[in-house]
Amino acid sequence: MPADTLEIGTISFCVNEPKGRALSNEEVNYIGTRVVDQFSAILQRSNLNETIKVLRFESRRGCIIITISLGIKIAGSTGAGITLVTLLKDYEKIRRGVKKLAEDMNGLRLELEKWSQELRIWYYRDDIKKTEELKKTVEQEKLLSKDEHDNR
Repeated sequence: MPADTLEIGTISFCVNEPKGRALSNEEVNYIGTRVVDQFSAILQRSNLNETIKVLRFESRRGCIIITISLGIKIAGSTGAGITLVTLLKDYEKIRRGVKKLAEDMNGLRLELEKWSQELRIWYYRDDIKKTEELKKTVEQEKLLSKDEHDNR
């Protein structure tokens, strides 16, 4: 993970396995990649596109569970990202926005041309940090300077 990114948690999506198919690990990973691509596209069109970053994902079986790890890009020398003071002030709004983007994926069609099938994506759950947990993380990581800490 880049030094200027703070991990905030994960969101998970469920995709039912295609009927009559036993998927290989490679196929499950392919579906996971397609779900991440869909979420990333929705994220890029949102007002959170400069703030929230997809860090990684993992796929599991049962129905196919795709868990996407998210981070917030902290403004550094390049100026890209969000300042810590703004992050702490606006975090709850950002958190709600990410959950709304995940919910916007409900029922989204995932066309799998190689199998001539269409699957649906469903928001499953998240473990995105609550505001108090984020504040503790920021303090533990010593990301705030003394001046910033006193001003929040």
